[in-house]
Amino acid sequence: MPLLLGIPLVEWLLGGTALGAAGWLYYRPGGTKDQLVNALSKPSPVQMSEHADEAASTDLDQGVATDTCSTCFPPECLDAVAKVKEALYRNKRLPGADGGQHGYLNRMVEQMCGKSGPGTDSWRNHITQLVGEQKKISDGMRDLRTAKCPIEQLLSRDERLAINNIVGGGNGWSPQTIPWKGPNHPDCFNFGEKISSGRLSDFLNVIRPQ
Repeated sequence: MPLLLGIPLVEWLLGGTALGAAGWLYYRPGGTKDQLVNALSKPSPVQMSEHADEAASTDLDQGVATDTCSTCFPPECLDAVAKVKEALYRNKRLPGADGGQHGYLNRMVEQMCGKSGPGTDSWRNHITQLVGEQKKISDGMRDLRTAKCPIEQLLSRDERLAINNIVGGGNGWSPQTIPWKGPNHPDCFNFGEKISSGRLSDFLNVIRPQ
């Protein structure tokens, strides 16, 4: 390919992946709040191009809210949504996560598929951790509403439904109502690999399999 033709192509490819990179930091379970804010604060050229529809479709498949302008949200909105997503998706076992606590979805799936069922110390300890992450999610959503942030643009529909279930106190999603399936349940087969991507759809395949 001639050099002069190759340069615009590279520029187009880099521009087209900018929003996807931000979406990955949204869901990267070991990602930090600062990384998310930095990613979303950079303009995405693909949103200004004729390929915007295609990029939006890709983001939706990853569970990321679409039709967002990464430079249009005030800092308090970016900070609050980062808090919510970290409390949802954080994976303490990923490189760079430095231990700490699992996000709610990781802990929820481990609670459902773990070998220690209700009545054990491990089960009770996990409920305490789940309550802590539930509060972080609730606090983050409160901050979004207080700042009048466009929640529908910052969180996908499936995320909003999951959050409503988590903080709503029922339906098998709240810390006290999570069912135990155990490691031998068909839904739990290789559950660690299923959720390692950090995508909401993979968590849902264990939580509410199709």
